[in-house]
Amino acid sequence: MGKTDSFFAKQTEPSRLKAEIVSKYFSAWANVISSRNKPKIAYLDLFSGPGRYEDGNPSTPLLILDNAINHWKQRVQRTIQLTFNDSDPRNVEKLKREIEKFPGIEKLKIHPKTYDLEIDNKFVENFENITTAPTLSFIDPWGYKGLSLPLVRALAKDWGCDSIFFFNYRRINPGIENLALERPISDVFSSEVLGRLREKVLEKEPVEREKIILQEVKKVFKGWGMDYVLPFPFKSASGKRKTHYLIFITKNILGYNIMKEIMGKLSSLHIQDVPSFEYNPADAKIRQLPLFEEKPIDNLKKNC
Repeated sequence: MGKTDSFFAKQTEPSRLKAEIVSKYFSAWANVISSRNKPKIAYLDLFSGPGRYEDGNPSTPLLILDNAINHWKQRVQRTIQLTFNDSDPRNVEKLKREIEKFPGIEKLKIHPKTYDLEIDNKFVENFENITTAPTLSFIDPWGYKGLSLPLVRALAKDWGCDSIFFFNYRRINPGIENLALERPISDVFSSEVLGRLREKVLEKEPVEREKIILQEVKKVFKGWGMDYVLPFPFKSASGKRKTHYLIFITKNILGYNIMKEIMGKLSSLHIQDVPSFEYNPADAKIRQLPLFEEKPIDNLKKNC
């Protein structure tokens, strides 16, 4: 299922921030990978949407397109293959029109490709059985249908391949113990991982439960040789609970450090230059408090 029309009516702050994180990492990733003189590098967005919100703001595909066209390293323009997919043909047609009229599109040697494919197990199998060019993939479905940890593994298994995916914690978390949702939730984790999770989270408090689920996700990827897993949480308007995560996967410490720096700078709160490594709408209220004097570095010095 593609993203709904209402989702693209107006850009929210979390959506803007997600797109900025992805586009900034794309620029840095393309710089590093293109320096290895590979004949082709690639960016793959599996749930792209139409490219622009109805309020006029560009979404991730157009930010990526702009970064590719105007990248400071011209080799990126000559070697990048941009591929956008959305299961809704209407979104694909809108995105095609945005691409065709985009300023400077002629600078790209390889014209961007668009598809309207459903992301299913067959899609995963196809990528598991091929070796891909260095690829940065972005997986941001509406809800969680189409997302699976094996899909991320298939896209990130080869050299130079990193992945960023949307993990809808608010919907996945209650589904773990809901037998009616066993099929779609097992598609996300696999039946084996889901079975382990059900045992581990049983009767756990929300904070501990969340920690267990994230640890299991990291454990799965590390078992596949993808040692660097960096989650960036987004909180509800009240700031009291996590709603979803943007999770970054890489096999390379350099990619991990680059993304960590990006996520740190784009965190919603910094105290004594220490980032919160999350987006929390309530942080705006904290920044406005004149008597807010929490100083984590000073407190750390006192406790040493």
